[in-house]
Amino acid sequence: FINNYPNPISDKTTFEFTVFQNSPVRLEVMDLLGNVVAVVINETMTAGNYQKEWNVKDINNTNLQNGNYIYKLTAGNKTVTSKLTIMR
Repeated sequence: FINNYPNPISDKTTFEFTVFQNSPVRLEVMDLLGNVVAVVINETMTAGNYQKEWNVKDINNTNLQNGNYIYKLTAGNKTVTSKLTIMR
């Protein structure tokens, strides 16, 4: 399970998600072509509920355009994807 709010976002959003077992966790944001534009989380986490704030301005790509993006959470052998919209 993963969700983010607010969506659409202008500067930052908060991801809420659940990790069901201790495992490596990776949360990445991709453009619609599948190019990774940000890695929000890349670490081993214990089972539980989490919140992670992502500030769009923190990424190296300062030319990130308004539009639709996909975020993907991989935890162990489970992967969940959803979309977010950036509107500045």
